[in-house]
Amino acid sequence: MWTDEMRKKALETRLAKKKQRGENHTVISGRSAIQSGDKVIPVSDWEISIRVDWEHLPMQQAQTAYASLRKEFEKAGSILNARSMPTPGTYKCFMCKQTHVGQPRGTDYSYINADTGLMEPVLICGEKCWLDYQRLRIKERREREMPQSA
Repeated sequence: MWTDEMRKKALETRLAKKKQRGENHTVISGRSAIQSGDKVIPVSDWEISIRVDWEHLPMQQAQTAYASLRKEFEKAGSILNARSMPTPGTYKCFMCKQTHVGQPRGTDYSYINADTGLMEPVLICGEKCWLDYQRLRIKERREREMPQSA
């Protein structure tokens, strides 16, 4: 199993050998998260370094390198766009807070959010969540209708 230190050393060794041979090289390193046992530790230290001698590189190789970089950045753009846009046909269950694909099993458009006082649609994924939602509504109604003791 490769550790992060081993990966870093291997990358440094490859880059040193490429540099000795005089090859142009691209370095993209970093991770969004490292898994350590049961924990996922976010890491935000990204380093992108692209060193190409565009002035002296033969035209065919320069065009190939440019096409490769362009393809990679277009792929990154497509992936990031897809990640930022919600998938059509998905919804988040009001009770279990999980995102589901398809149509909700139950809907209620009469729920009034106690914090904002505004109506908001309630989308429910299944029977268990629907029963839990009904219990929640009954509890809220009882609390609202019970006389306040002074």
